[in-house]
Amino acid sequence: MPRHATARYATRSLNAIRRVVVHHTVTRDNVTPERIAQVQISQGRAGITYHFLITGDGTIFQTNALDTVSEQTVTPAVNADGVAVAFAGNFTDVPPTAAQISSGARLVAWLLQELKLTADVVVGRSELENVGSPGRQWLMGARWKEILLQAMQQL
Repeated sequence: MPRHATARYATRSLNAIRRVVVHHTVTRDNVTPERIAQVQISQGRAGITYHFLITGDGTIFQTNALDTVSEQTVTPAVNADGVAVAFAGNFTDVPPTAAQISSGARLVAWLLQELKLTADVVVGRSELENVGSPGRQWLMGARWKEILLQAMQQL
């Protein structure tokens, strides 16, 4: 995975993690994590800003260790206590693919179990900051937050 030549993200104890923050990449759904990292490094970040990336075919990439404090938002407290799960694509007008929802449900359920958290800590970035991610379809329209949480319950 590409990393900045000198900048590094801080680390944290896994006990510091309090939430799972869902993002969308506003790219094609087959974007590679390496490509995202290259773009984000060119914008001055230490590396890719997500901990996980789920592509359109449901492939899950772990892009940072869970103890990494990545720059996933502009809010330091969210960066310090959040795990960033990005779904590749733009979900302004359409929801993620069925494969992404299925993989995302398995990943988020696993994260909650491993970190001893409950489903109420799963939030979209737009629920924390005035941004469009993870797309309008997260809470309105397709309401893919509900779809994701329901898929998790069925595991």
